[in-house]
Amino acid sequence: MIRRLPLAGMLTAVSLATAPLAGFLYRNRGLIRVADLWLYVVVCAGLLLAVVVSLSLVFGKQTGSRWSLLLGWCVFALFWYRDVELFADNFFLTKALPARGPIIWALATLSVLILIYRLRDRSWFLSAGMWFAVTVTLVPLGQYAVFTATTESQGVESFHSTIGIENVMESRPDIYFLLLDGFGRQDVLRELFGIDTSGFVEKLRQNGFVVANRALGAHPMTWLSIPAILDQDYQVLSGDRDWLSTTEQKDAVMEGSSRTHQILYANGYHFVTAGTAWPSLCDPSPISEVEDCVVRRPDIEAALSDAYIRFQITSMTPLLGLENYGLLPGVIAGFWQGPDLSETVGGKSFLTSDILEAVDKAHLRDDSTPLFVFGHMMYPHPPFTLGPECGVQARGQPDLSGGWDDVSGYQDGVDCAITQVLELVAEVDPSAVIVIQSDHGPTPGSPDSLSEADVPIESLWARASVLSAVRLPERCRPFVSDTYAGTNTFKVIIDCLAGNPNLPVPERSYWAWEDDDTVTDLTDRLRTYEESPA
Repeated sequence: MIRRLPLAGMLTAVSLATAPLAGFLYRNRGLIRVADLWLYVVVCAGLLLAVVVSLSLVFGKQTGSRWSLLLGWCVFALFWYRDVELFADNFFLTKALPARGPIIWALATLSVLILIYRLRDRSWFLSAGMWFAVTVTLVPLGQYAVFTATTESQGVESFHSTIGIENVMESRPDIYFLLLDGFGRQDVLRELFGIDTSGFVEKLRQNGFVVANRALGAHPMTWLSIPAILDQDYQVLSGDRDWLSTTEQKDAVMEGSSRTHQILYANGYHFVTAGTAWPSLCDPSPISEVEDCVVRRPDIEAALSDAYIRFQITSMTPLLGLENYGLLPGVIAGFWQGPDLSETVGGKSFLTSDILEAVDKAHLRDDSTPLFVFGHMMYPHPPFTLGPECGVQARGQPDLSGGWDDVSGYQDGVDCAITQVLELVAEVDPSAVIVIQSDHGPTPGSPDSLSEADVPIESLWARASVLSAVRLPERCRPFVSDTYAGTNTFKVIIDCLAGNPNLPVPERSYWAWEDDDTVTDLTDRLRTYEESPA
């Protein structure tokens, strides 16, 4: 029976079915692993292989060989859709076409199918097709293997490796760090979304906060900006290459090995962490023995991670567009929807009341130990599952395809975040230091990529500009600049509590994105844009 099977054709079909997922793995190498994709590869390649084997056994080896290339190309082209659409949107000769993405994709796919059909009997063509398929599969897999080996060899620095920390605090108040993921700066929200947060900003100022009106994030991505804040240093600089290979180190910083954690640990602080479901901030770390985790739901973490991967894979195909036009049955569209999150505050993991409960327990256990409380609040980040008072919206399972263009949903998320922040401010010790800051702003327009070269300046400005406010002892407030954010966040706080307040070097904003190795210092360009006449 094996003699009836076109082994070269089967290799071609499997390679063409695997190649798009191999490319997806390498493009998202900092976020996903082979274990996250193997099932999709097995199902996709396995189904295609079953069809080729069936055709070969029924109609003969030659027929199976021909169809292996045809069917393999169909699968490859299906996942090629987004790349072709991006090309058509940016190519000057196609910009005038209506529905240019689908049209160019359909023409390209059909043209190759016709070419395969006309040359199907040429042995050299089938061999060329096989080598093409194998190459486009092995190249990204090889790149991913190199990336993985590089990451593992770099390792993660020990918690106790940092030397020269001399910040002995004169006072040790509780410190609260509320990170509002995706909460825009007040002028961005007003100008681009029509959302007015002036009342919230004024209430903060009335409660002793200094609000930075011109704050920029250190980086536009959560897994770069949070480490920059906590480690008090930029995670990438202009000219850096292969920075994606440092994923392990960034995760370790967020989980507790940062400079800020080390200084506070050395000064006798206990840690209370309210992390989101993904990425987790409560994984085993150097501070685990002195840390309380507010929420720990590995089942939800895994479900959200799987849903994110399904959505990203689906977005490579025309299926999302078909769903937007109501052309797909619900059972198919449900493939990329998120899990049922009704038991997890709409997927946002926790509310302020959960943080306060954990803080009360820590104080009852030992009221003399100061606390560092870190809450990563996802209320203003898509998908928008909570109402303005943080009640779970009756929308069923949240669809991960939502974005900041859902202005009504974003308004609800912003309002929910405001209620949670003001609740905490009203409840905690008035002497506590409180930082309220976003890791990045919103992304208007829902672009397919946030590579700096592909995004208009107003979208760069919106994403880079962050909400930033801090309540410090009154003697230190004059040392909080109008650009306070990013790497200076905890420098200012530690210097204040050590009795040595000073104005740090102004912050910079380095733009980097996961599908582009380049790093660009956008600070001057963003300052020029926001200072230009409207």
